[in-house]
Amino acid sequence: MKKVLLLGGDGFLGKNIQDELKANNVKYTVCSKDCADSNSINCDLLESDDLTKTFEGFTDIVYLVTLGAAKESMENPLEYQNKELKIMYKVIEACKNNGIKKIVFASSGGTVYGNCSDEFINESHITVPISYYGLTKLTLERILLLQNSLYGMENVILRISNPFGDYQRRNSSVGVIPIFTQKILNNEEIVIYGDGSNIRDYIDCGNVAKAFLLALNYNVNSNYLPVFNISSKTPLSINDIISIIEDELDKKAIVTHVSQRGFDVNRVCLDNTYSIEQLGNYYSGDVVNDIKNYVRKNKYKGR
Repeated sequence: MKKVLLLGGDGFLGKNIQDELKANNVKYTVCSKDCADSNSINCDLLESDDLTKTFEGFTDIVYLVTLGAAKESMENPLEYQNKELKIMYKVIEACKNNGIKKIVFASSGGTVYGNCSDEFINESHITVPISYYGLTKLTLERILLLQNSLYGMENVILRISNPFGDYQRRNSSVGVIPIFTQKILNNEEIVIYGDGSNIRDYIDCGNVAKAFLLALNYNVNSNYLPVFNISSKTPLSINDIISIIEDELDKKAIVTHVSQRGFDVNRVCLDNTYSIEQLGNYYSGDVVNDIKNYVRKNKYKGR
């Protein structure tokens, strides 16, 4: 029977994964620095010398740890990368000491590929990150895949596009859908880097949680690369997102445009064909409707 340890599992994505595991009767525990829940382990992954005892009794690891987004990674790249690598190597060592074979790693489909002109990007596409965040995620992917080759681990990489949904904080600096919703509701200025034509694809975090459960049950086979784009395969610009939210709220946004940042990707839309073929179907099928539902549900919260 599976018993899953969610590393960094108290964030909005982790809470959605908890809901999915609970709904499917999968036992789990959250491991995080500031957990107060009874079903949790308080642990500073960066400062702990040895995680072996912490990992005792678990069969699988869900790795949701991140020390910041693209902007933070650019401010002090050496320190950022060193900390991320230190945590990953400690986690791998603790897994080996406990006979844990699988880590399902939350990577970043929006940053590992870099700027791409292709309409849709599959998992074999060249990876040329333009931020230290994307470069670090890609490095951690390679480390995990090397463990599969050298030591028979069964690690799985999920390259997630841009998740949004339940439990996501609207006062955060990450996540355009909740941030824009809050700002439009409060008549606050939305600052857009560039002209708003940047293309991304977005996915409801409930769909992402389903992908994590499928990945936990996935049988890794050396004939297939265990790296999967988790996406809606629906290209939407920043301007599209604003329009969808405006229409649902029946309210215009106050928008200011400033110069685009060098680490902002111009276009990336992930092809989810391979992930659905290998893992099974996790996608609800209509991300625009998912965005509208999110806005509708949050319309009267925290105005």
